[in-house]
Amino acid sequence: MQKHLRPFSLLQSSRTRPIHSIQLLPHNTRRQYTGLTIPPDSWDNHVHVIDPNQFPVSKTAAYRAHAALLPDLLDNARKLHVSNHVFVQVSTYGTDNSCQLSALKSVTPRKGRAVIEFDPDKVDAAQLQDWHEQGVRGVRINLKSVGRDLARDELVELVRKYAKAIESVPSWAIDLHIALSAVPHLESLVPELGPRNIVIDHMGSPPRVQSDMDAVPGWTSLVKLLREHDNFHVKISAPYRFVPKSEDREFRSFQPLVKQLLRARDGKGVLWASDWPHTRFDGVDVGPWATRCLEWCDGDEKMVERLFRGNAREVWGVVSRRVEGKTKGFVDS
Repeated sequence: MQKHLRPFSLLQSSRTRPIHSIQLLPHNTRRQYTGLTIPPDSWDNHVHVIDPNQFPVSKTAAYRAHAALLPDLLDNARKLHVSNHVFVQVSTYGTDNSCQLSALKSVTPRKGRAVIEFDPDKVDAAQLQDWHEQGVRGVRINLKSVGRDLARDELVELVRKYAKAIESVPSWAIDLHIALSAVPHLESLVPELGPRNIVIDHMGSPPRVQSDMDAVPGWTSLVKLLREHDNFHVKISAPYRFVPKSEDREFRSFQPLVKQLLRARDGKGVLWASDWPHTRFDGVDVGPWATRCLEWCDGDEKMVERLFRGNAREVWGVVSRRVEGKTKGFVDS
């Protein structure tokens, strides 16, 4: 069973600031575009908390992340008017989920969810139920961060193995951090797993961004899966990982890419995220990313609501998901 976790103190000194931090907005400023703002009760669908003092990182970690503490995350989020968070297991902690679960315990499941990592051969229904009661709503398969490339059959079997392992928690999502070139491997698998939610990190991690994204291997499959399957979702996040900030500080080159994702299913299936604390990157200001995403909704209030709030509530089990009048998700408190 999971070891006892100490919640982060929200009064923890701010003197220990993470190196990777968004630039703060003025206190009374709200990100907006042509009258649209980030809606109340919005969700940041991909954040990490890293506290090497309370929770030492894995000795086998591929890189050493700097401290990124919960009070700093909440301070930054307050400036963006984002009040709910999905704490995603970071690769530097391996399968020890204690840090993310402690952060979730501090904010409570009313204001957050967690996506964790574990060995599917070493988990049972009792452990899954315990995690579920703590607010966990997904398992992450992270191949990209550790440089693993799997052949089609290997990836399909790995995802099936995790799907089998979490059968007792049907509302959990499978969160995939894979290369864009691997997305075509999922085309036959996604409908097989329905209604199990499949979530793709960071817009599929494209190797490059260009006006004609259809020429980038894997992109057409990503859009096709998003358009055709209501259990398939893509995080609109981490643009600085694919285009150097020196080349596009305002992220404007992502307009055709993001607009294509937003319109694939009329704003459904997309999840906005800051990717805080931007591990392996320094000096990231994610504020312009939120502004651009609002702008690319072209004044569509329903699309803004889905991107920043509604889709997250469905994917992470806050409300049920309905398709053609029938409930296809799972209701959680």
